[in-house]
Amino acid sequence: MDLKSFRLFVLLVSFGVSQSQEVVEIKDHFGIIKSPGFPNSYEPNVNKTWVIETLPGYVIEIDITDFYLEVSYEEDVGKCIYDFVTISDGDETEIFCGNRENYPTFAPTHKPYVSDTNKVTVNFVTDYSNEEAGLYGFRMYYSKVDADECARIKEGNFYEDDVNWDEALFCNHHCVNYPGSYECLCKPGYSLHEDKHTCKITCDTQILTEMSGVITSNNYPGRYSKYSDCKWVIQAPANHTIDYTCDDSNFHIENHYDETDCPYDRLTITYGGISNFFCGEAPPHAGVTEHTGAEVVEFNFTSDRSLEYSGFNCTYNIIENS
Repeated sequence: MDLKSFRLFVLLVSFGVSQSQEVVEIKDHFGIIKSPGFPNSYEPNVNKTWVIETLPGYVIEIDITDFYLEVSYEEDVGKCIYDFVTISDGDETEIFCGNRENYPTFAPTHKPYVSDTNKVTVNFVTDYSNEEAGLYGFRMYYSKVDADECARIKEGNFYEDDVNWDEALFCNHHCVNYPGSYECLCKPGYSLHEDKHTCKITCDTQILTEMSGVITSNNYPGRYSKYSDCKWVIQAPANHTIDYTCDDSNFHIENHYDETDCPYDRLTITYGGISNFFCGEAPPHAGVTEHTGAEVVEFNFTSDRSLEYSGFNCTYNIIENS
């Protein structure tokens, strides 16, 4: 322990010296924070906190223009243990001391600090003595700026590291940022789900009466849409029945390893009063043609909001009964 550490320890233990904290709450959109007395040397035993809060949808940018504090380091404690400034946005806290010219790894950089939330706490603490020359303190300019949620979503910083991506909402097509918030927009042929984030395919029930045809999930062989609910009804004329075959080379619907009825994404094929559910990578009937013996066959494809794959590609033929 160096001389100053020993003196500080003795003083605190022997005389019970404590620092009373002063808290200043700030709601202004911009302004300046500076150490008491700046640009003159700051006083000892200061513990002052500024809590800057702005509207949701905005963050706080802090440009630290001047920074001159005592530098300190202890092997067992780390840096900045005597005089220091901390900046916290509720997510993480940064601590600074020293000055940029002589101690660049202790002092803040010239790059503005930008919070992740709409609330920032700045705390300035000094110990019992300031014996060095040139300890002018600090000055910083704060301002409310747009959060740009779209950029944060692209960078993966919009949610915490342990986010459950089955529940997290984000724009899956277009994200448009504007001051204070953002909006999700969809490509043509899609509509915005009630969650206001997810674009889903717009598909009406198709009645198929041609003697042959193809039924595929949308965007096949690309990934199918979230929240799909598409239906095809094949109708054969009298004295005819329907055969169908699903391609086994690229059939992939979200797997449901422990479920038998494919509750998430599934292809449902119904005829003769019986519905069969298909998902995973095994196509219906292993890709072999199914002779339904039915005049009406219904295909229904549904999907949830997570995990999309290539889907399916099936062909049908209407066969005259012999």
